[in-house]
Amino acid sequence: MGDEPLEHVLVEVATGLWRLQRRLDPGTPEARQVRRIFDTLGDADIRVDDHHGVTFDPGLAIDVVAYQPTEGVTREQVIETERPSIYRGTATLQRGRVIVGVPVEGTT
Repeated sequence: MGDEPLEHVLVEVATGLWRLQRRLDPGTPEARQVRRIFDTLGDADIRVDDHHGVTFDPGLAIDVVAYQPTEGVTREQVIETERPSIYRGTATLQRGRVIVGVPVEGTT
């Protein structure tokens, strides 16, 4: 038996924490506790990447669910992360799912 069941649990817990963190005010005790849990995951070589704001590159190991014309965007960039990427060491446990904003035609 490999690490597959453990990795599934890690992915579910990390994704749930990521969603919770997005809802919390960063200054609250609850948000600080979630941050400490993320630090503990990091100490175990588990990394959770939220791609929001990242310049989009087709070579990124993420799944694009939509391209959306977006005012104020001058280049393709991630405007929303539906699901974070999760890594254990160099292994990808979960590919992120994102929406990429693209410049509105006729604007620069």
